[in-house]
Amino acid sequence: MAEVRPFAGLRFSGVPLADAIAPPFDVISPAQQAELYDRSPYNVVRLELGREPDRYAEAGRCYQAWRSAGVLRRDEPSLYLYEQRFAVAGATHTRVGLVVRVKLEPWEAGVVLPHEATHSKAKEDRIQLMRAVRANVSPVFGLYEDPSGEVRALLQPVRETEPAAAATDDLGEEHRLWPVSDPGLHAAIGTLFADRKLFIADGHHRYETALAYRDERRAGQQTAGEQPSDFVMMVLVDFQDPGLVVLPTHRLMYDLSAAQLGQLGSGLGEYFEVIAAAESPSPRALQAATAQADAEVRPAFVMFGPPPNGLRVLALKREWQGKTFDPDHSPAWNQLDVSVIHGAIARALGLSAEDAARQRYFRYIQEPDLAIRAVQADEAQLVLILRSTPATAIRDVALAGDKMPQKSTYFYPKLATGVVIHPLD
Repeated sequence: MAEVRPFAGLRFSGVPLADAIAPPFDVISPAQQAELYDRSPYNVVRLELGREPDRYAEAGRCYQAWRSAGVLRRDEPSLYLYEQRFAVAGATHTRVGLVVRVKLEPWEAGVVLPHEATHSKAKEDRIQLMRAVRANVSPVFGLYEDPSGEVRALLQPVRETEPAAAATDDLGEEHRLWPVSDPGLHAAIGTLFADRKLFIADGHHRYETALAYRDERRAGQQTAGEQPSDFVMMVLVDFQDPGLVVLPTHRLMYDLSAAQLGQLGSGLGEYFEVIAAAESPSPRALQAATAQADAEVRPAFVMFGPPPNGLRVLALKREWQGKTFDPDHSPAWNQLDVSVIHGAIARALGLSAEDAARQRYFRYIQEPDLAIRAVQADEAQLVLILRSTPATAIRDVALAGDKMPQKSTYFYPKLATGVVIHPLD
């Protein structure tokens, strides 16, 4: 199964960690990119998301210069305990991850399992960066099962010591890192993971890019044997970790004709029953509605539209529970809230398979209050406020060899880039 090993990571030296780290490349806006550039001449954004016109060459130059100047210093072979402290909806959470290098395996080997489809444009960008820098600058986010808490028990004494590095980012999230160089602990961790599968939570493009880069290096190498490019850096988090938070992504519906709106209303009535309603989407009413939806054991969601629709909590009718909305997908896929909701909407509107797959008529939004305002401002016709997808559902879909529907998971918070770097030379 999974081959998990320590590695001699590169870490920033003489630079405050708060000035060096950045979010992952795919969530950095142009304004944030400029701010990170201004923050420090050694911010990792120069490697992760450099400026045009030749940002890959710039990333390669910075990486080599920082290593030569000792700005990036190599540790002795270590596993790294990585802790993130953050708040969601007024509650404080702590997520504990283990930063390791993982032996690359193709998806079909069934050792590392995906739950999302990937796109060629993002992979082309990442492989050009890897060729220029020759390092994993940002980690893949992986999940593993540890129901008896064996890994957690091994790592707990480390958490009781002072971290080697710590920082608070722009969102107020704390990042703490402990390098662990004990060979005995390395061996124990490696043994525990030897019979486990790993599940990608975030970073599918980075994993596939690492596979492609490994194959490139193998084709060109003159010497046999194991190479650093046979591995990828991952942060591994236990499915049972109390700080593992998956946020929902809500749906805004737009471009529906009057006839389609009426058709949707009557069509949803075939599959869902209204279990609560309110005329006004006040903060208190919205909170009550989402709480009622969350309490349901069957698929449920909150819908808001302009009068006469108002705020409604809809739950799947008993006769539709466990039914297959799309026979091309697994039972695990068909039990997801997002699959049931999109399947019912596709049937109600008579959408083609292509329209359903592309999720035509939908836009995505994270904040429920902003979604409500979009409808009130006539920027959208309806909002569907979804529940969080359980992390274990991702495991079940992946084990079934299936892929999650578009925008069905958002692991929060993102892993920071630059806490530790995995060199490939």
